[in-house]
Amino acid sequence: MKMTSEQNLSRKEITRQTKPILCYAVENLPSKKGGQDLYSSLRTAVKHGQATLTQKLEIPAKDALSWKVPAGHLWRIVCTHGPQVADMNCWSLSNPEERFYSSKTRQIHATHLTTGDRLWSNMPYLRPLATITEDTIAYGFDEDGAGVHDVIGSRAAARDGLTEMDVHDVLNVFMCTGFTRDTNQYFTKPSPVEVGDYIEFLAETDLLVSASTCPQGDVSLACGGGGEPDVYPLGVEIYKLETGWLDDRANFWQVKNEGSFASVCITLPSNSGFHCESDAVITMSHNVDVRGSLSGGFLGGLARAFLTRESFFTTNVRNNSTNQSGDALIAPTDPGGIALHQLVHGMEVILTSGAYLAADEGVHVASSVQSPFSLFGNYSGTGVFLLRASGRGTLAISAYGSMHKYVLSPGEKRNVDNGHLVAWTASMKTSMKFASARAGIVGSMTSGEGLHCEFVGPGVVYIQSHKPSTGPEGGVRNRNGGGSSGGGNFIGACIGLLISILVLLGVFFAIYFGSFDPVPVNDYDGEYNNGNGYRQQQYGRGYRQNEF
Repeated sequence: MKMTSEQNLSRKEITRQTKPILCYAVENLPSKKGGQDLYSSLRTAVKHGQATLTQKLEIPAKDALSWKVPAGHLWRIVCTHGPQVADMNCWSLSNPEERFYSSKTRQIHATHLTTGDRLWSNMPYLRPLATITEDTIAYGFDEDGAGVHDVIGSRAAARDGLTEMDVHDVLNVFMCTGFTRDTNQYFTKPSPVEVGDYIEFLAETDLLVSASTCPQGDVSLACGGGGEPDVYPLGVEIYKLETGWLDDRANFWQVKNEGSFASVCITLPSNSGFHCESDAVITMSHNVDVRGSLSGGFLGGLARAFLTRESFFTTNVRNNSTNQSGDALIAPTDPGGIALHQLVHGMEVILTSGAYLAADEGVHVASSVQSPFSLFGNYSGTGVFLLRASGRGTLAISAYGSMHKYVLSPGEKRNVDNGHLVAWTASMKTSMKFASARAGIVGSMTSGEGLHCEFVGPGVVYIQSHKPSTGPEGGVRNRNGGGSSGGGNFIGACIGLLISILVLLGVFFAIYFGSFDPVPVNDYDGEYNNGNGYRQQQYGRGYRQNEF
């Protein structure tokens, strides 16, 4: 058999002759939320008055600074005093274990980032944390292969409760770097940044961002090469977009009439759906179908119905059309606020009984039990039996009264009056505290506040403005929202149940033994026991004396 020319080549020769193969085709990545046109329009949002400045900060020279950026907000790092390089990190605000993944970002995009590139998070999350919407330098690559804003370096700083264990590789903002063509060694050039230049990002989720001003200034001097570089502070600006930005699936979920009488309108593309609490659907388009189902099977339905204030069946709402979109309007049984929470894998949420309203098909909601002997389970107003939401997608949470959301950074604490809890990140530390740390028991009780629930970040806490009212028998009247301050005391319930059982047993034995019909004295010819009128060995109902 005659061998082809390729079969005669060594593996090394084949490799050298093969053209580069791109590992990741950027055009095949998940599309940007709202489309490329929307992101292009964000570049001029500040200029055209479509974004409002909410915070202006300064990163000191040779120091670091951290700041929070809500999802859908823009932030800029601005050259304000002179050419200066920054080392920037970012983390998911509710879960610092999800952080900027520089190596994967480098694989997906390039060694240096610019407008349109996204900052991706680590496994198992792997989603865009932020997108670069504007880069005023727009340096590209020069003849030496150098570019600006590299994802190669590894210097970082930690702030806001984060430790060295949370530090990871960074985005080198304004830094001009590359690899030499002959030895492939890392090199730097003086940063081309000038006063007034900036790089702008869109937060794709709630973020904690930290940046430090490089002690090498514009990196025009080699590290350890001598000389004293000029180091300048940098500016930080955070903007709130007035209109335009849409979250992945959140663009299909919209809260209507926000406040205490809220509802949710869900747009359903073809072959899509969601699940919701029974009897939550108000209206739907003609091509949308509903059917009841047992979430988690028969036992799961029983657990939901008897252990929480949820219904035995859940409702599946689905648009089975292949070429037509649909919609549905849903609302909780009782008036109250609604919050839309974006779930990601690995970040489960605990819901109090009655808080679940609806969720995407990728979200799983099941009953959960917390320790029946914990102070939190007995005095937080949540009760022992809760719901746990996991998966990925939009989760609609209902409250009694208006809904309020608090995002806690690592180590940040917040106290919540019992009975006002609706939902919180499952990984958060929780405990019960007296409302007044200084006044103690007396001060807390006389203030009317009593016990508070303490949450320690990172995580998200949803609370409701009002406590549910209780019925004459102590049960909660409303179906949606969190628990009540007087409900859910498992230990108290157990003690009450034990007392009730003992009382019933006492009554039973009293009736049972009180109905004896002793044999009269004259019915027995034998001897009497101490003249008590009863037979010495056997009584009328067959019980022997030594059995008492």
